[in-house]
Amino acid sequence: MEMLRSGSSGDAVLALQRKLWALGFDPGPTDGIFGPKTDDAVKRYQEDKGLQVDGIAGPETFTSLEMMEGEKAEATEVAESADAPGHDRHRADSPVEKKAEVEPRKTRGSFMAKLAAKRQAKRARKRG
Repeated sequence: MEMLRSGSSGDAVLALQRKLWALGFDPGPTDGIFGPKTDDAVKRYQEDKGLQVDGIAGPETFTSLEMMEGEKAEATEVAESADAPGHDRHRADSPVEKKAEVEPRKTRGSFMAKLAAKRQAKRARKRG
């Protein structure tokens, strides 16, 4: 698994956020963006587990989190499911996501719009 730090984004960050959330370290929105709240959650986790506190999720942090390569895909599926507890605001069918699809912004909204479009395309492929 790659090293993740502030500014990183993608499925690996989403998996990290899901794992931190499940362990009680709130990373803020589980959106696949390694921002200040995710950085803080990683540092709190590292401090709690006696790891080097640098805010970088590298091999030692992933080993401590017991995250393997397969968890990245599993976390992505959880993120897309309707059963993700406490995170309905990030579902692709939420009003925020629908608005982002219609009016993409140049900030986080455009990222969310792209993410929503990918999810919508994936669902369409599954339906056949």
